[in-house]
Amino acid sequence: MISYSEALQIVRQLQPEAISKCLPLRDSCGFHLAEPIRATLDSPAFDNSAMDGYAVGSIGEGPWSVVGEIAAGSGQRKEITDHEAVRIFTGAPTPIGAVGVIPQEDAALEGNTLSTTRPVEHQDHIRIQGEEFVSGTPLFSTGTSITPPVVAALASLGLDSVRVIAKARIAIVSTGDEIVLPGQELAFGQVYNSNSVALATTLKQLGYLVDEWHVADNLDAIARVMDKALAKADIVLTTGGVSVGAHDHIPSFMKGIGFELQFRGLKIKPGRPTTFATRTDGRAWFGLPGNPQSTWTAFILFVLPYLDEDLTSMTGTVITTVERKSGREEFMPARFHFGERLEIELVPIVGSHSVMGLAVVDGIVRIPAEDAVIEAGRQLECLQFPWRRRP
Repeated sequence: MISYSEALQIVRQLQPEAISKCLPLRDSCGFHLAEPIRATLDSPAFDNSAMDGYAVGSIGEGPWSVVGEIAAGSGQRKEITDHEAVRIFTGAPTPIGAVGVIPQEDAALEGNTLSTTRPVEHQDHIRIQGEEFVSGTPLFSTGTSITPPVVAALASLGLDSVRVIAKARIAIVSTGDEIVLPGQELAFGQVYNSNSVALATTLKQLGYLVDEWHVADNLDAIARVMDKALAKADIVLTTGGVSVGAHDHIPSFMKGIGFELQFRGLKIKPGRPTTFATRTDGRAWFGLPGNPQSTWTAFILFVLPYLDEDLTSMTGTVITTVERKSGREEFMPARFHFGERLEIELVPIVGSHSVMGLAVVDGIVRIPAEDAVIEAGRQLECLQFPWRRRP
C-alpha cells in the first residue's frame, strides 16, 4: 500500500492531455477556457453618461441653453459649445464638447435655461472610453473557470461562442447484489444505491456527461456492462467490488481487459481499497470502495484532482480534542467556523458505512498517520466542499 501523497502524485502524473472544443457561450458555464481571451473592444466602447440628467459644455454652475436630447441606443453623436447642454440618459453617448453630466436631481431648468444646485466638475458622471480596459488587453488566461460573471464579460465583448477544455465522459458503475435503486422496494439485506446517485449529481453539476450502470457480482454481468460503459466513457468509476472478498471481481476483470494497475490499496482512512488504473487507449478507471464515507473520500481526494476539479485547501485551528486509532492517515469530517481565523470542529463518524458523515459538515481534515490524539489548538490542513461556502 502507498500513502495519500504518493497516490495523488501518480494521479496527477497520469492526467490526460486537454482536448478543446468550441461551445456556444450560453452553454460554457462550468467549463474552463482552452485559450486566452483578449479584449476585442474598449470598455466602455465610447464616452457615455452614468446618470440620467444633462451633459454640459463647461464646468461650474451655468447657465447653459438646452439644445437637444440624446437617448441610449439612439446612435446620435451631437456636439455642444461651452454654453450649451443636452438632455441625456444613462448609457447614452456624451456629445462632443461635454465636460460633465448634471444628475437629474441636481438640475434646475427654467424653460430651456439650465443651472445646477451643485457645481459641475471635469468629467463628472461620464464613463470614459477605455477606462476599464482597452482593445487588446489580456482579460482571461487559459484554464480560467467559466463562471456566470465570466460569461457576462465574454458576452460584453460580442462573443457568442468560446473554445473550452472538453469535459470527459464518465461512466459510473455501481456493483453488488445487495444494491437497489432508490424508489424500489427494499428487501431484507439490501441497501439503497446512494453512491451512484450522489456521484452522478456532483459530476453533472460540474458539466460532465455521465452514464450510470449497475451490475451484479458475477463476471458475465460485469463483462456486459463494462463493454457498454467503455464504448462511450473516457473514465469509469466503479463503486464496491474492489476489496479482497470472494465476490470482489472488478480489479481482476479490469486487468483482463487491458487496464494497468497504478495503485491498489492505500494507507488512508477511510478509502483503503481505492484502486486506480489506466489503459493504453487513454481510458482511466477508479475503483472506489463501496462504503459511502469511503466512496466520497476517494472521489474527493483522487477523482476530482484527476479532473482538475480540486477542492479548496485551507489551514485551520482545531477546537475539539479527538482521540483516534493511529497508523493510517485519516480524512475526518469537520465543521468550519470562519472568523478572525478558521476554526475546525472535528466530527468523528461511526465508520466508513456512515451515510450522514459528510451531510452535516463543511469539509474533511487531513490527520497525520502517527497521531492518536488531535488536541485543540492544532493546525491542520482541510479541504472545503464546493457546496459549503464561507458565510
